[in-house]
Amino acid sequence: MDKIEDSIRPRYMETVEESLNDTAYLLVSLLESELFQRNVSLEKTSERVFSPILRISKEKN
Repeated sequence: MDKIEDSIRPRYMETVEESLNDTAYLLVSLLESELFQRNVSLEKTSERVFSPILRISKEKN
């Protein structure tokens, strides 16, 4: 069983990392477009963009 786990784990971790990178890229792109469209501070924009995401995440836990 350890041999199977040893061969699967690196690929699994790579897939998870790629997914996290994609998610981070999407969130940064969203934040960037919001900043260019409005003349609002980074703090207010990031709070408006990320607070729903954090709220949903907390509700799931």
